[in-house]
Amino acid sequence: MAVGEAFSCVIRDGDEHASAALWRDRSGLLVYHDFHAQGTPEEFLTLTEVYAAQITGRTTKLAAPTHLIWLMRLLIAMDGVDAADVALPPLPAHAFASVRTVYDGYTLLLGCRWLYAPGEPAPFTVRFAADWCGVSHKTAAQAIAALIEMKVITKVDVAKAKGKTIPLYLPVTAACRESSASADGASAGERRRPRRSARAVA
Repeated sequence: MAVGEAFSCVIRDGDEHASAALWRDRSGLLVYHDFHAQGTPEEFLTLTEVYAAQITGRTTKLAAPTHLIWLMRLLIAMDGVDAADVALPPLPAHAFASVRTVYDGYTLLLGCRWLYAPGEPAPFTVRFAADWCGVSHKTAAQAIAALIEMKVITKVDVAKAKGKTIPLYLPVTAACRESSASADGASAGERRRPRRSARAVA
């Protein structure tokens, strides 16, 4: 495909017209020109933004941190790099398919993020998870809650961006799971232990 040669838009289903082309911007970067979006911020997209639009079904300009994570995903999909090694606790057999989808999506997210930020927690908002995993916002919210309940992931911190609080998650390690289970058992024991009355103590 030659630069400047028009072709059918690859981010709009059913488009059979020559309505897009590849161009080079002022810096020499190869960009995607969407003729449908003339006069809007989405008229010119990076190839990473095109890839994200194909996955999510939604065309948008990506902020730098989000653009980087989608670029890593694109490079992995193209076999340009290998995903970082990630080990999440296994899901229980009764987990719903939707939870499995978000579980796999979070694993991929860490596989991308840990290529440039090894071991660091990943932001995983409901909106981002829905786009990244290809599910609805409701499904994403329910699946994230389920992964926390199943002790697969845990919120370790928050970040602030544009006045919003963004949760940061890491996988729950085996040691943490055992510690949590011990703590739960101890708490249950405390609840079951009969309390001695003040009269008996006296």
